[in-house]
Amino acid sequence: MGFYDDALSPTDTLPIAPGISPARRGTYDDALAPPVEPPPPPAEDPVVRRGGLLPVSRTQSGKLIWDWGSGVTGDIGRAFTLPGRVASGETPMPQLGTRDPNAYNQIIPEAINFGQTFAPITPGITAGAKIIPGASTNVTRPVREAPSAATLEEIGGRGFEQFRNLPFNYNPDYMGVMANTIEQKLIDKGIYRNDAPNIYAATDMLRGAAAPRADGSTVVIPPAGIHSLRRHITNQFGKQGEHQLAPAIALEELDNFIKAPPEGAILARSPPAQAPGQPTAVPSQPSQLDLGLMGRTAGQIFEDARGNYAAAQRGQAIADLQRAIDLRTAAAHSGRNLDNTTRGKIAGLALDERASRGFIPSEINTLEGGVYGDPWTNRARDVSKKLGGGGGLGYTVAGGLGAGAATGLGAMVGIPPWFSAPIGYMAPGAIGSRLGSWAANRTQGVLDAVSEATRRRSPYYESLPPLPPQTPGGAFGANRDAIARSLMLGTMPAPPERIYVSPNQEDRT
Repeated sequence: MGFYDDALSPTDTLPIAPGISPARRGTYDDALAPPVEPPPPPAEDPVVRRGGLLPVSRTQSGKLIWDWGSGVTGDIGRAFTLPGRVASGETPMPQLGTRDPNAYNQIIPEAINFGQTFAPITPGITAGAKIIPGASTNVTRPVREAPSAATLEEIGGRGFEQFRNLPFNYNPDYMGVMANTIEQKLIDKGIYRNDAPNIYAATDMLRGAAAPRADGSTVVIPPAGIHSLRRHITNQFGKQGEHQLAPAIALEELDNFIKAPPEGAILARSPPAQAPGQPTAVPSQPSQLDLGLMGRTAGQIFEDARGNYAAAQRGQAIADLQRAIDLRTAAAHSGRNLDNTTRGKIAGLALDERASRGFIPSEINTLEGGVYGDPWTNRARDVSKKLGGGGGLGYTVAGGLGAGAATGLGAMVGIPPWFSAPIGYMAPGAIGSRLGSWAANRTQGVLDAVSEATRRRSPYYESLPPLPPQTPGGAFGANRDAIARSLMLGTMPAPPERIYVSPNQEDRT
């Protein structure tokens, strides 16, 4: 046959180019078309970084993808599949005595993750996520709880008793010097005798103790006498007709004398009288150096006792205030308006100079902050009042509005009024009461914080050693440590075997 006859032969005898559809077989275009190449495979974009908390991974090109093998879900999945992968050999177990670190580096994190996942803690801890509650992985030093006011008062009382019974006397000659110093400081402040008659009477007593007596005897001033004088001065705070700056000045001067008595202010106590017929014993008198050391020791004992007792009084003042708040609130409206009562009592404490004496400025600022409140507390108070959380007419009005709204909404969804109206009436008051209680608790937390802080500010608390640092405890710490120890012991390479030969040969390992 000719060329044209062959070209026009039936289509089933023509060669079919790859990729030609049967519908177009026999055409010149299809018969002469080049072969169609298959599409190239997609380029690989491997994961280079996995998320520690969320199941998100980052690929090599920088793209973020959702990956269940990352984050907490990946940890949980690997923990569940670890036994099967170990049994199949995909995750090899370490070989005892091997020197290849890759033989056991893979199983250690897998085993730790397995133990952490099935420990009674949240899985987020296995990813080091501190945002999820659970056992902390950081080393922390806990804060010791402050001693109670009763404990501090007992310790302070024992300290005062120890100070009063110390075996020495104060030199009366120094009492006149102290009296003149106190009076001069009072005059510098414009406080004269008619302004503070009781404090000036106390300085007259001090000056009289230093005056020489006609019979040649001297006044004995033991530590108990000095302590009694101090209590007398302290009782002048808040007394009618007494300038309140005068006892503070006198108390400061007397405390400075007790804490650091000048040289020669401490005298040895005379020995007790001998009974008739008994041989006279000549006791050894302490040196001036010993007397000075005794005076400084007495000052430290007194200062610690005073600090502990003062901290106890401040803590007790807060406790008494909290009791007064509870009683006052319970007597009015059956416990409602607790926040208003608390703020009023705190304001009274902060404004009372005698009651707030001893609190440092930071503690006073905290009390004042409780009176002003923070934005969250104030907003909760406002909403509570609008919803009738304080009871009375506001509760009735808010309840009526709530009942009307609930009835209308109930009718729209087919709820009968006898069911929706009571719920709508009670809901605003219940929500308002809850918000009011939350705000009141936040305000009362200011009193708790100040009480805790002022009781920590005591010599007894400051003398206690700090608590040891806390490492991750509970099941997390125990399981993690146990797994790590067992893996380290099980995978540690065995020591090389040494072959000891004769001295004339080499020592080969």
